[in-house]
Amino acid sequence: MKLVRHAFLFVFCLPFNLLVGWPAVLGIWACWGHKLRWEIAPASGGLSALTCELKPASWPDRTWYARWGASTLGHAIFYGARIRADGEWVGVQAHEHIHVEQYEGTMAAHALLGLLVFGAVFASSPLAATLVSLGIWFLGYLVFLMGGWLGAILRGEPAYHGSAHEKAARAESGT
Repeated sequence: MKLVRHAFLFVFCLPFNLLVGWPAVLGIWACWGHKLRWEIAPASGGLSALTCELKPASWPDRTWYARWGASTLGHAIFYGARIRADGEWVGVQAHEHIHVEQYEGTMAAHALLGLLVFGAVFASSPLAATLVSLGIWFLGYLVFLMGGWLGAILRGEPAYHGSAHEKAARAESGT
């Protein structure tokens, strides 16, 4: 049964992983990174994430990424330099893998929403049904993130740190 659940998760999450997450982490690894590996949270029932770390003193580590711990793009995470400890699970990893689980739920929901829209529109325009439903599915994670940022701004909070998904990850991981 776990294999079936993982197959559904894999398919639901595939477009963003293939077009954004995995290429981004592979590009960061090729240019400035090291320690490329698949990683899964110890208690996770979801899928592994492709991860890498920035090399210490690499250009991003010295400049635009110096104050960040990590970033999650679907089933892909890149960590700042010196964040992960070999053989030890650290708080930043727990935090980022909560974002992976949020991503899995968001993409599953948007895949189902895309299927509903496809079914509703197909009879009148198969092409429009296909394009709109694929757009809903692919953009699911970005809509989720932007909705969180917009909600925070409208509450008068900082966009990133005030977003519900960031607050939830910090609360659950203790980071």
